[in-house]
Amino acid sequence: MSSLIRIIISVLIIFSPVIITGRFFIDSSTFGTFLSVEFVVRMFALILGLFLIHNEFRNK
Repeated sequence: MSSLIRIIISVLIIFSPVIITGRFFIDSSTFGTFLSVEFVVRMFALILGLFLIHNEFRNK
């Protein structure tokens, strides 16, 4: 049961930028540096979530 909770938390981490902003990408209201920062934060959330899911399956 705890592995299911960890996987759900990992998926929530992956989608946290979407949950916070309400959009997949904000293309009309961001520009330049802010668009780059948004991309980096989204990729970091994706990598962190996938890493946590990988660790959960590896520890079984």
